[in-house]
Amino acid sequence: MLDTRLITFLTLLEEKNYTKTANKLYITQPAVTHHIKSLEKDNSIVLFKDNRTFELTVEGSLLRDYALAAKQQYSQFQNALQRTSVLPKANMAFTPMASACIEENVILNFFGKHKVHVNFYEMEYDRIADALLEGSLDFAIIDHSFDSANFDSYTLKTTDLVLVCSPNGKYAEKDRITREQLNLATIVLADEKSGLYHCTKNAIAQKNIRLKNNVIIYANTVRWLVKQILAYDGIGFVFLDSVKPYLERNELKRIELLNFQGSQNLYLIYNRRAFLDEHLTAIIEDIKKV
Repeated sequence: MLDTRLITFLTLLEEKNYTKTANKLYITQPAVTHHIKSLEKDNSIVLFKDNRTFELTVEGSLLRDYALAAKQQYSQFQNALQRTSVLPKANMAFTPMASACIEENVILNFFGKHKVHVNFYEMEYDRIADALLEGSLDFAIIDHSFDSANFDSYTLKTTDLVLVCSPNGKYAEKDRITREQLNLATIVLADEKSGLYHCTKNAIAQKNIRLKNNVIIYANTVRWLVKQILAYDGIGFVFLDSVKPYLERNELKRIELLNFQGSQNLYLIYNRRAFLDEHLTAIIEDIKKV
């Protein structure tokens, strides 16, 4: 079990107030003080430079980093225990844009083959990263850059960044638009926290394209991106794999911009320090083969 004094220490750093810390942990304020003093005495250190701002000393920063790592490891241990039933369990997440690029039946076939009960989630990358570190997720498929110090990864596929529009709107008769026409268009982009947004931003910057006077609309799923493109007769920046069904059904039209190119890797990532059992390791290896 994680040392309760470390829990108190981490909570105090979050709340920056002894009374709020005591209330959150359902203990008394003197107990909070005792926990902090006990940590300092046992380790012969001072934790805070200033007890009003809670600015940490060098030793305090080291203890904070250790406490966070210990908390994550203990959380991983608890989640590993929950997977010791007859039917192994796994928790997997997708970023919204990566989810639209992966065929669902391909992933389901892997888990069916290994007879693993899987919980699937869709969430933003920041939440995925936190959940992987805490151990509440086992692995994820993302369209985002990530911290390689914390996560092992495998590149599943690369998808092109493309421009799309309504097949019945103002661009219906065009196969290609100019930069001047793009500068007058309503632009539909992915949510700013998504990998698709960052991929689009980088590709635009590389070609020195400036969207200064455009009306810009943001959406956090492919379905909503498509809705906004059609509703506002706009031009959307999307991953090709995510809109193939719409293109095949002629619900969207691909349109070119001279010399514009971009692409994004989709990654399978997992915590390099996680307690992955043999079933989950086997699944990861199978996914890599495809």
